[in-house]
Amino acid sequence: MRYHLLDALRGLALIGMIIYHFCYDLTEIFQVSLAWFQGTGIHYWQQLNCAVFIIISGICVHFSRHLLRRGILISLWGGVISIFTAVFIPEEQIILGILTFLGIMMIFCAFLKPLLNHTKKEPLFFLAVALLDFYIFYSLPQDYLNFFFWQISIPESWHNLGAVSNLLGFKTEQFSSADYFPLLPWSFLFLSGYFLWAMIAKCPPQFFQCRIVFLSFLGRHSLLVYLLHQPVIYALLSTYFAL
Repeated sequence: MRYHLLDALRGLALIGMIIYHFCYDLTEIFQVSLAWFQGTGIHYWQQLNCAVFIIISGICVHFSRHLLRRGILISLWGGVISIFTAVFIPEEQIILGILTFLGIMMIFCAFLKPLLNHTKKEPLFFLAVALLDFYIFYSLPQDYLNFFFWQISIPESWHNLGAVSNLLGFKTEQFSSADYFPLLPWSFLFLSGYFLWAMIAKCPPQFFQCRIVFLSFLGRHSLLVYLLHQPVIYALLSTYFAL
């Protein structure tokens, strides 16, 4: 059964990503001044689009018959994006972007599926723990942890593990990426999607059959659209500003 509502939500998040990347390319690559785009609200809007994408990817772990193979494929496509940006847009190179993150999480879940199956008995508890951990580690790239009313600085030594530090979220001084989704905190949001489905799967199936044709189409072909949208945006803007 195809859950068209999930496709539609993913398609909506994808449209948000495309709009954001269009404005980002305008300001950061082609130096067009968009004062409104620098606001804090835009940052959280971008994060919300990515969060929806990540949560739905966590939900879809339940449906994938070849999770390991899909995780490897998506990780490889993340590597292709890293190579593409390094060659054509080196000032905006993407390392450990969202596709690489999603691929790694799918690979982890493929190996941990027996353990994850045990969480279905108490999905609300594990969902609450995952969301709490996401909140605690959300500011890790800014070198501190959130603990209710306190902000706890992380030790400097956590940055000295090279590539492992970057993968986990403790960025080294030399590391730079235009799109960065480390395992901490985002793995907790991915797992939140997995636990969330264990709770809402009991809803009547027709609830998830809501089809919004255009959005559902985008969501169903999200990988292809995601891979193509940045090269298309960059090519169009390059052509426009070359005229």
